[in-house]
Amino acid sequence: PAGVTALLPGMTLEAPILTVQSVSAGETVGYGATYTLDQARTLATVALGYGDGFPRSATNSGYATLGGIKCPIVGRVSMDLITIDVSDAPDLAKPGQFAQFIGAAVPLEDQARRAGTVGYELVTGLGHRVRRIYD
Repeated sequence: PAGVTALLPGMTLEAPILTVQSVSAGETVGYGATYTLDQARTLATVALGYGDGFPRSATNSGYATLGGIKCPIVGRVSMDLITIDVSDAPDLAKPGQFAQFIGAAVPLEDQARRAGTVGYELVTGLGHRVRRIYD
């Protein structure tokens, strides 16, 4: 409707890429080998995990974005690390680049639903290791 302004996300959760690697079809990812690659892919390891309050239940179901491109979580969300499939964003996937897990490109309620929870629980579960910047 005229005169209505769209709401902007109240927060953004981002984490840096630590490594990027090419992985062959048939390889497994994560603790317990919970994900097997059906084809060769490019994977990135990101510095975020359940120790930061990101839910383990997002294993093989959540995602991050790079430049607005969806990059699925593959393998188990571990204490300090998450692996994402960056095959569709190879030019953006570089160590030091930040992947978005909640924000304008990753709606909170979508990420929460994929993790089997609600947005409130996802936000309030983030721990003291997550750096907060207030604008």
